Amino acid sequence: SDMASVDLNTSSYLSVRIHGVDTDFADFYTIDIVNDLPYSRGTGAYKVSYCVLEDGYGDACSLAFPCKNGEPCETVGRQANKHDLATYADNDKLKGFFHGFVQHQKRRFTTETFYTDYKYYRRYMVSPKEIQEAVRYGEAWYRPAHRFNSYPRREPSFLGTDSYPDGMGGWAEVPESESRAPMDLDNNVGPEYFADGGSVGTPGSPPGKEWRYNFEIEAPGSGGIFLVPLEAPQPMQDIAPWTVCDAQIREDPTKKVTNISRHNSTSYGFLAPFFDGDSYSGSTVRLKLATTMQEVRVTRTWINIMTCCVVNITREICALNRTEVRDSGAVRITTIDEYATASIEVNNTFDLQPTPKPTSNNTATTATEVPKTISIPAAPSRTEALDLTATHDRLRGFVGGFAMRDHVYFVPHFDGRNPGHVIARLEAEDFSQATVKALDLWRWDTSLAGYFGGFGYTTHGAGIEYGFLVPHAALTGPVGKVNSQHPADTWAPGVGQDWNLDYSDGRDTSTRLGERHWYEEGGSFHSEYRTEGSQRTAVGGDHTTEYFHGKLVRLHLADFESTGDAPFDVLDLTEIDPDLRGFAGGSVVGRYGLLVPYKNRVGDDGFFGKLVKVDLEAFTVEAVLDLTRLEINSETTEISGDALRGFVGGVSFGKYFCLVPHRNNRRDINYNKRDHSALVVRVDVDDFTISTGVKVVDLSKVVRQQIPSQPDNELRGFLHGFAAGEYLYLAPHFGRDFHGKLVRIDMRDFGTLADLQATDQSTDVPVGTPGAYTGVQYVDLERSDPNLVGFSGGFSVRS
Repeated sequence: SDMASVDLNTSSYLSVRIHGVDTDFADFYTIDIVNDLPYSRGTGAYKVSYCVLEDGYGDACSLAFPCKNGEPCETVGRQANKHDLATYADNDKLKGFFHGFVQHQKRRFTTETFYTDYKYYRRYMVSPKEIQEAVRYGEAWYRPAHRFNSYPRREPSFLGTDSYPDGMGGWAEVPESESRAPMDLDNNVGPEYFADGGSVGTPGSPPGKEWRYNFEIEAPGSGGIFLVPLEAPQPMQDIAPWTVCDAQIREDPTKKVTNISRHNSTSYGFLAPFFDGDSYSGSTVRLKLATTMQEVRVTRTWINIMTCCVVNITREICALNRTEVRDSGAVRITTIDEYATASIEVNNTFDLQPTPKPTSNNTATTATEVPKTISIPAAPSRTEALDLTATHDRLRGFVGGFAMRDHVYFVPHFDGRNPGHVIARLEAEDFSQATVKALDLWRWDTSLAGYFGGFGYTTHGAGIEYGFLVPHAALTGPVGKVNSQHPADTWAPGVGQDWNLDYSDGRDTSTRLGERHWYEEGGSFHSEYRTEGSQRTAVGGDHTTEYFHGKLVRLHLADFESTGDAPFDVLDLTEIDPDLRGFAGGSVVGRYGLLVPYKNRVGDDGFFGKLVKVDLEAFTVEAVLDLTRLEINSETTEISGDALRGFVGGVSFGKYFCLVPHRNNRRDINYNKRDHSALVVRVDVDDFTISTGVKVVDLSKVVRQQIPSQPDNELRGFLHGFAAGEYLYLAPHFGRDFHGKLVRIDMRDFGTLADLQATDQSTDVPVGTPGAYTGVQYVDLERSDPNLVGFSGGFSVRS
C-alpha cells in the first residue's frame, strides 16, 4: 500500500557540486574509505530530518507526528516521500494496484468583461485634403530667413532684409486657387482680400485665428503661386493652425473590450485496482494532486490609424486613414501542490498539543502556549477509495486506464474467474458509487476479454471521442474454445460446496494470472445448485490455456451505456500478421496509436518485438515495425536486434515513442543470465523504419552522470514510465529483486548515447561537453524507505 511521490523539480537540490557534476536529481555521492571500508557520502537529496528536543521540551518535527529524541521525523518534504494509502484511507485492502493515470478536471470559475473608451482632448478631426494643405503651408512658412532675401520688398511695411529670424516672418506662398478675390498675376496684381478668410485673414484659417498679412507688395511666383508678405514676426504659439504641420502617422486606441476568464483545474490521480494480495480487487483510489488557477485575458482593441500633426503647441489636427481591430491575450497560471508535500491547517486538539515548556525565569511558574491551529500533511485527507464491485461484481482486476473529459475508464485484465471483459467508467469529479457504470463486452462478443492498458483519442474535425483497449490474453479450452465457460474445460462447483465466491487466490502470480480460471454459473447448466457467482472445484482438472489475442477494441465513448447495437468496433490484428497479439500498453503520437509488443506465445521464448502503428482516424493498421530486425551486435552492451522484445508500457515524447524494457529472457546476453531487459527503445513515428528510425540505449551499460558514474547492471525490469519536461522516467519493478531505482533519461542525450553504444564507444561524456546534458541518472527510492520497491507504473503532475 506504499506509494512514492518524488520531487522532479530539482532546483532545491542544487546545493552540492561534486567533481563538476550538479546534484540536481539523482543520488550523487562520493566513496570514502573509513576503517578500510567503503563509505558512501550523500549530498543532501536524501536528507532525513531527525527529532531534536531542546532541554527535553518541544518538538522539532510536526505536531501531527510526535517524535522521540533521535528518531526520524515522519514528515514530508524530502525529494522522495512515502504515502501509506491503506493508512490514509483506513482500508488495509488498498494495495496491489497496476498502473495509474492523471485526469485534469476543469471548471469555469468566473468570467468578467471590461469596457474602455478613449477620449482625446484638443484634437480636431479634419479631412486628408486639409492635412495635405496644412503640411504644404507649413513647409512654405517655417523656413530659414535667408530664403526671403531674394524677394523684392517695399518699406516701410516690412523689416529690412536681414531682420527676419529663422522660421518666422517673411513671405507665405499662397496658391492662386485658394483665393476667389479678383487678381491679375500676370500684371503683378494680387488679391485685395481672401473670400474664405476675411479681408485680413489667411486662406483657410478659422475666424479669429487669422495670421495677419499685408498685401501691398505683390511678388508673383511661378506655377500659380504668389507671395503674400506677412506683417511681422510673432512667436510660434501665435501661428494659425494651418501654418506649421509636421505630419506623422499615429495609432491611437479608441475602444477596448477585455474578457477575463478564471478557471480552476483540479488534477486527480487514479490508481487501477488489480490484486490486493488476497483477491482480485475493485477498490480504486483517487488522489487530489494539485489545483491550477488559470487566468485567461483576451483583449480586443479598436485602433485609429491617422495622419496627425501638432499645431499651436497644444492643438492637434488629425485625418483618419482607417480603423483596425487588434486582438491580444495573456495567460497566467498558478499551480498549488495539494498532495505530495502539501499541508493543511486544522484546529488544535488535546491529542496534538506540544510538550509544555517553561516560560518564566527563576520561578516555579510554568505556562503552556498552545496554538489554536496546527499544520498537518494534506495527503491523508485527499486520498479517497471507491469499491467498484458494489456496482458490478466483475469490476475488478484492471490493468491501467485512461481519462477522457469528465470520465475515467479502467481496462479489464483478469477478474479472478475469467479474463476481464467488463469496463468501468466513473466521473472524476463526482467520485461516488452513483456515477459508476459498467460495459460488459460479452453482451455482444464473448471472445473479447483480457486487455492490458488503453488510451483515449478525439478525432480531428468531427471531434468523436474513442477509447482503445490494448489486446493481451484470453483463455481457450478444447470444448468451449475462446473464453470457454464449459464445465468440461474449466471449473465447476462440487455438490454441497459453498457457493459464495470470494475471489481468494493465494498462489504465486504466474500461476494465478495464467492458469486458474472460474466458471460463472457453475456445474451443469441444469444443476439444482446452479447459482451465479459460485465457488468452483475442479471437475477433471482445468483444461484451459492462456490464449494471446490481437483484438483491438475501439469504444464509442458517447454510447458507453448503450443497450442496443454494440458500442464498439473490433480490429483483429492477427488477420494482418499472426504474431500481432499479446501487447502490453500503448499510447498516442499525433493521429497514431502505438501498441507495445510484449509476449504472444506461452513459454520462455514467447516474447516478441513487433511494434504496431494504428491510424486512429481510419482505425486501420498503418505499419508494423519488427524491432528484432535491427542490425546491431554490440560487443560491450546487451544491445542486439533479437533482444528487442518483451516491453511493458510506452511513452509518447514529441514525435517519438519510447518502449519501456521489462523482460526478454535473453539470458545468453543479459548480465548474470538475467531474464529482465535493460534496453530502452526510441522510435521516430515519422520515420517508422528499422534502418534510421530506431535508437536503443542499454541502461545497464551506460555511464551515468553520478558519482561514482560506472554503469549499474541492476537498471532493468521496468514497468511503464512517463515523460516530464525534457526527461523520460521509468518506473522500477524487478531486476534480480524488486527494486526502487527510478531512472531519469535526458532525451536530449538519447541519440548521442545510442550512437556511442551502437559503435562500442564509451558513454563517459565529460560534464560541460558541448551538446551534452544530464544523460542517465536515478534516484533509489529504497534508500528513503525499504518498502518503496516493485512499482507498476507512474505519472507526473505539475505542482
